[in-house]
Amino acid sequence: MGLLREKGCSLCIADVDEAPAPEIISTAPWGYLRLRRSDYVDADLGRWIDGILSQKWLKVYAFFKHEEEAKGPEMAMRFKRLAGLR
Repeated sequence: MGLLREKGCSLCIADVDEAPAPEIISTAPWGYLRLRRSDYVDADLGRWIDGILSQKWLKVYAFFKHEEEAKGPEMAMRFKRLAGLR
């Protein structure tokens, strides 16, 4: 983690059905999230938003799984809407 911090590189936080991400580890002034579970309910998205807002990030890049059933764009829009409410 020290080398990532030294170089200003973000650790990619991946959240998948088989191995949920236990925490956000911040190593840069920006964040990179791969939210790859097959589905997220609003409460799940809210927890991610809370976690993001608790960081000192200037920007965050969050990507949703999009291969199966094409749910990624819909989840991203819900995520954006919920984030706008905070």
